[in-house]
Amino acid sequence: MGGSMAATSGGLGAGCTFELSIPLATDAVAAKPRDHEGQAPTQSARIERTVLVVDDNIDAAETLAALLSTWGCKVQVVTDGPAALAELEAGSFDIAIVDIGLPAMDGHEVAAEVRRRWAGEVPRLFALTGYGQPADRERALASGFEEHFIKPLDVEAL
Repeated sequence: MGGSMAATSGGLGAGCTFELSIPLATDAVAAKPRDHEGQAPTQSARIERTVLVVDDNIDAAETLAALLSTWGCKVQVVTDGPAALAELEAGSFDIAIVDIGLPAMDGHEVAAEVRRRWAGEVPRLFALTGYGQPADRERALASGFEEHFIKPLDVEAL
């Protein structure tokens, strides 16, 4: 944004000062259309899917659920693998976005079990994880995920 940030301190016990400077937009900059990244699609482009979000970080799960809801999705949130399998068995989901580092049963196990149990009508499975090495992506795809998203989530990629 063309600004600056600084932190200064007089030493241990003397406190700190933090300064953030952001220039005001000029008329030319202010007149430019804004990027709508992360905002809901237009009414004609609404997604309207049923999505299961599986993440043991409830804040992250609810934030993603809120985003998906603004896009027109019907969203259910669960926090572990066994609960994900129970929800998938009980309901009809188009998509499941699954964290890899889950308690009780990790995301790889969830994906493999989904593929084993529902060989035909399987929801689309997307991994969402902090594990971002090439080998992690390969393992996710081998487990049955269609896509491997790295946290923090790139909303445009989703």
